Amino acid sequence: MRTISRALVLTAALALTACATLMGGPEDVTRADTLTDALRTDADLMYVSASVRGDRAYLSGWVPNHFERRKAEAMAEKVPGVRHVYDSTGVGSNDHGPRS
Repeated sequence: MRTISRALVLTAALALTACATLMGGPEDVTRADTLTDALRTDADLMYVSASVRGDRAYLSGWVPNHFERRKAEAMAEKVPGVRHVYDSTGVGSNDHGPRS
């Protein structure tokens, strides 16, 4: 009985650790907020979304050209604690933006 209890506790602890890793902690939220605030200062980057997990920043969305894509990556690289940037932003026209 005691062995089963220990196994259940260990399994629960591992599951909670995995969830915390996938969801990110408070530091990840702070880094993501910092990056999002930086991106919002540039009108050409308003369709870029950012998330942070540990030392990795993830960018997605749309930018008008490669110069703006690189600018978003540079902003992510400047966030304290971020060591790797994974950029999946699309370049070119954005069908999801406002229409004129």
